[in-house]
Amino acid sequence: MAFSPDGSTIVSGSDDKTIKVWDAGSLARHIPPSPELSTPTLATASLELKAEKQSAHSQAVRSVAFSPDGSTIVSGSVDQTIKVWDAVNFRLHVEFEWEQFDKTFEAEDSDEEDEVEEWWRNKVTGHEQATKPSGGAPLGH
Repeated sequence: MAFSPDGSTIVSGSDDKTIKVWDAGSLARHIPPSPELSTPTLATASLELKAEKQSAHSQAVRSVAFSPDGSTIVSGSVDQTIKVWDAVNFRLHVEFEWEQFDKTFEAEDSDEEDEVEEWWRNKVTGHEQATKPSGGAPLGH
């Protein structure tokens, strides 16, 4: 289970091969002890299911995480694969949907040359990133 960087979303993975994305809503909070309560109590809020991906892996999902910007979810499984998902539309990142391009970064100083780096762009979503995406390749390959 993991929270998105902004705390608004939770992703979970389970033994039934499913990944679920939840709206965190109002998060659980502790209520301090009072004369009526002898111990602290946990007040919980219900979570709303936003998306579900059944059979996300061929075996149990053991780990899930958000990217630092919250746009991507990564899941790891007992089936020895890691899969990368778009957090907005919950689509699996597929290698053929990506194209490499040269991204130019303007030099801060007018005496310096602009820097050009190889980047990757998803042809479906338009998402750009500096590293080549993974489409669920087996670990170690």
